Amino acid sequence: MKNTHLPDVCAPAFRRKILGALVASAFAGTFAPAFADEDSQLSHVVVSASKIEQATAEAPSNVSVITASKIENSNAIRLGDVLTAQVPALYLRGGAVGNTSRDAGSSIISLRGAYGARTKVVIDGVASLADANSGNLNLSTLGLGDVERIEVVPGVSSSLYGSDAIGGVINVITKAPTKREINAGYTQGFGDGERTKYEFGYRDRFASGLGVSLSYYHQKMEGYAKNDFLTVKPGACGTCTTAVSGWTKTVDNTGVTQYIIGDKGAVASTAQNFNATLFYDISPDSKVKAGLTYYDSKIGYSPYNLYLKSAAGDVTLPATNLQIDGKRIASLTEASLSLPGENSKVDKRYFAGYEGKIFGDYLLKFDVSRFDRDAFYLSKGTTAATSYSGGPGTATHTPNITNDAQLQLSFGAGNDHFIVTGLAVNTGQLNRRVYTVSDWRNDDSKTATTDSADGYTRTNSIFIQDQYSLTSAATLYLGARYDDWSTHGTIKKPAGINPLVNVDEHSYSALSPRVALVYKLIDGVTLKSSMGNAFRAPTLYDLYAADTVSGAKLITSDFNLKPEKAQAWDLGTEINLKNGANIRMAYFHTKISDMIYSKETTYTGPYTASIPATVTILSQKTNAAEGLTKGVELSGDMPLTRWLRASASYTYTDARITKDNTGTGLLDKQLVFVPKNMASLGLDAKYHQWSGSWLSRYSGLTYSNATNSDTEKNVYGGVSKYWVSDMKLSYQIDRNFKASFLVNNVFDKKYYEYYLMPGRNLALQVSASF
Repeated sequence: MKNTHLPDVCAPAFRRKILGALVASAFAGTFAPAFADEDSQLSHVVVSASKIEQATAEAPSNVSVITASKIENSNAIRLGDVLTAQVPALYLRGGAVGNTSRDAGSSIISLRGAYGARTKVVIDGVASLADANSGNLNLSTLGLGDVERIEVVPGVSSSLYGSDAIGGVINVITKAPTKREINAGYTQGFGDGERTKYEFGYRDRFASGLGVSLSYYHQKMEGYAKNDFLTVKPGACGTCTTAVSGWTKTVDNTGVTQYIIGDKGAVASTAQNFNATLFYDISPDSKVKAGLTYYDSKIGYSPYNLYLKSAAGDVTLPATNLQIDGKRIASLTEASLSLPGENSKVDKRYFAGYEGKIFGDYLLKFDVSRFDRDAFYLSKGTTAATSYSGGPGTATHTPNITNDAQLQLSFGAGNDHFIVTGLAVNTGQLNRRVYTVSDWRNDDSKTATTDSADGYTRTNSIFIQDQYSLTSAATLYLGARYDDWSTHGTIKKPAGINPLVNVDEHSYSALSPRVALVYKLIDGVTLKSSMGNAFRAPTLYDLYAADTVSGAKLITSDFNLKPEKAQAWDLGTEINLKNGANIRMAYFHTKISDMIYSKETTYTGPYTASIPATVTILSQKTNAAEGLTKGVELSGDMPLTRWLRASASYTYTDARITKDNTGTGLLDKQLVFVPKNMASLGLDAKYHQWSGSWLSRYSGLTYSNATNSDTEKNVYGGVSKYWVSDMKLSYQIDRNFKASFLVNNVFDKKYYEYYLMPGRNLALQVSASF
């Protein structure tokens, strides 16, 4: 099934139009008056690219900066919304995007074709948001009111940031108080985006040097029923005496005929976040901070809806010998339906830091952070004893802890060198448990432990970077990081399948060098090039996770996995014009070796209570592949008038498997969750008391299956190509109060990211600042 309404962005003509529009619009802006807003600066000051303050034009990468004012003027409800379509080569979907129907879960992210846990996301340069279980990202941990800006550094960055920084680094920088500020807000969403959100913030800086920041938000989302469907694939009609209607004929993402017979019901969710941070200025040149953040979320469930009707009326379950489209369903029971269970997540972060000058002009920074995470989800059993309302099932708990500590020293060496050096330690701990429960709707009904995994990792690191001014126009960056990674653990699987495995400690080391050159060609035009290595250590889930059954597959871990390695280079330019226009272009090329992929073989048993006889495939994580990603990033923004600013971006990414040891035909397949084409067009306006934004984003051909067998895109279970537009209009009532009107999916586009995504939905916001 093809969507004939979308432009062919693979066509060279389309790419030429995008490039021409960016260049022409930026130079046309030379004759337009400046946009009176902080985002019209010729160059932002950033800290993420080199771990020191510098203008974006001087940074060795084309850093994208999303400021607090940009966030406020957008449709963003959560952190994930801020990144969506705002950064070239960045693709994001999942639980942290506000236009989804639920407020929990992890996000899928890829940057420059490096998907999954291959992009480093940190808070204030240190605390990694990747959990110690699967490496997944919970981008809802922070409230937007606590974010000062977000800096996105594309390209391999392990020389400064260590593991996971293959695609790049996303650094979320939090607000520090400078004066007394009190903020409150209320959001009410309608339609597919029905939600209620309250938020409050208080920041103050006292004459004594003490500062405080407090914030809280609470959000409830109602979900909507038709985002997740119930489907069946009938066989030949034998004794099928009861003809039914109400079904919809369609196909799955591989093109196999299936029938939608109902939906799983609205998936309501709640989430809340609390942050408290204390700051103290010891002297004009030194300061400390400490604080904590608490986040929890819960996904519930509601009754499913069955659409089937017979001559006698609505079909109720259990039902047998049903006839759909002349085909037969042998039986249909609640136990056979794929129904959602409750999910819960709790994240607690504790952190402290010091920054100050020592021995004159030496800048010392020390930061520590601890994330305590706990999550569980309930799954129903498949026997006749299980129904929608209860019965046997399983509960999976994944408590995990990550600790980060970093000591950094920065100083000038002579007139031409600036050195950044430091030490870092990261530890991870996973204590995963799978329980049988007598009631799959009640986590407190646990009866026995079937699987367990206890895993531990530790990475000790040392890094150094020399920023060397070759000439007044040329700066050379030379850096390297040495990481020593080790792991050990214990795995207990179901009886008969390696019932107990003790994994002795083993280790790997990685050296990640990087060299970059920044050359100022003329005023406002900078050329940039870099090359370097990066690596990604396997997650504890990849190493130690208990077996998981998904359809006909038994998915299992491998504690012998090695870290992935990457080699990359890029070439780019940044152009800043005096009128406030900006153009950025880059070509990137990244090769990943020892890529962790799933090798599939025939499963021959044994079968247990948790591994049904329907399992025929063994899918095991292994260092089985090599991948190559290469592409082009184009972006720009410009003032159209004093009150209106335009932006645009386009990214072409060719990300493929170039070596396959899995034996499953992966060679030359497109990497999953990497759109081949992405584009965006945006407007930001501020006129007297009025302000607003418009953002249209395009996501092109994407696969979610490693074999690229999900060729049907605009169907349930598939990933659509789509253009989607969002808008926001705000009015500043007086100096303290603002009202806003939001429309998501303005043109009511129907598209899927596995689930059916929300149609057009509205929201109203009221905010107050004192």
